[in-house]
Amino acid sequence: MKLEINNEIFPWHRVLFNKIEELKSRGSLPHALALCSKEGWGEAQLLSMTCNILLGYERHVEASTQANTNFMWVSPEGSVIKIDQIRRVIDFAYKTGQKEHYKVIAISQGHLLNMNAANALLKVVEEPPVGTVIVLQTSRWASLPTTLRSRFHRLTPDLSPVGARKWLDNEGVNLSDVEYSEIGYAPLHAESYQAQGFGGFLGVMRVGKVSDIVDQVLTLDCVAWLGNWYRFLLGRLAIKSEQTESLDFTKVFDFCDELVATRKEIEMSNSANKRLLLERLIVDWRNQSIDALTDPN
Repeated sequence: MKLEINNEIFPWHRVLFNKIEELKSRGSLPHALALCSKEGWGEAQLLSMTCNILLGYERHVEASTQANTNFMWVSPEGSVIKIDQIRRVIDFAYKTGQKEHYKVIAISQGHLLNMNAANALLKVVEEPPVGTVIVLQTSRWASLPTTLRSRFHRLTPDLSPVGARKWLDNEGVNLSDVEYSEIGYAPLHAESYQAQGFGGFLGVMRVGKVSDIVDQVLTLDCVAWLGNWYRFLLGRLAIKSEQTESLDFTKVFDFCDELVATRKEIEMSNSANKRLLLERLIVDWRNQSIDALTDPN
């Protein structure tokens, strides 16, 4: 079943939205808000809905598509957010807007700020214009520079796996406990996980052209995809360890270590060569004799 997530108000976001509305009503909004979620928990919707609250829109409106002289939406150009984009943010921030409304600057995937862009943003956050609120969304809070993190008021939604599982059940998405753990309990990864049939996808990696496989992976969120791969292997290992005496656990754990290291490098470095790292990982996967893990039986 396809998940209907456009402009969805997810139950795990509601407490955070109520907090923002409370701060707004009291006139005590911080000038810099960081929305810190995890991948697969509706990060884009979280940012859009927050902007709706600040701008006075209805919650079902897609904020990033709205023309408003008091609103600016910034998202990565290619793989990073560049300094030229932040220069435009600075120009926008110091222009006079409609005085009766907040001026809102939304930064999507703030962890993709390159170093120059992050330093430029820091100057605005340190000396913000009156009435301006900068809302930065990220799923990789720790990768932002410490100096920048210290200037933001951090808000985190309720990331309860139990609550998300209930929502999935209500949406008609049926996952086993093992499958749910394999997607890292991230509810919005459920549809792509089921569509991929992760075990089957790993089978394709055995025989397909490496460059074509990497092209496909690069259209996805690589960090989330590698996380799904890791959790899939651990989930299959728990099942197969009791069924397969010939399974070489050392090879499995060594590959899992490599997978985690690759994911961390891509996650923490904006300059990481994703293609090269993924190609190397897939080649190493092919060189391991652990096919039993992808056998569905």
